[in-house]
Amino acid sequence: MAMGIALQTTKTELLILCILFVLGVVVEMVNTAVESVVDLVTEEWHKDAKLAKDVSSGAMLVYAIGAGLIALMILIPRLISLFNPLTY
Repeated sequence: MAMGIALQTTKTELLILCILFVLGVVVEMVNTAVESVVDLVTEEWHKDAKLAKDVSSGAMLVYAIGAGLIALMILIPRLISLFNPLTY
């Protein structure tokens, strides 16, 4: 968010970055909730419990990669323009 402000992104781009940030927190909270529920249901190792935890963690990983790519698509052109003002 600070980089978006410093690079003078548009209000729309800043809103997108804010939404990405908030959704990341939400996905992580859901991941933590799934893992906690699995731990409450069973203390023993189960294949299905491991699968639930792995899928939940995988969802966060996929989200983080996607959000990172979107943020880079917004910020990289502005970073490039800092070094070459004629490109943007």
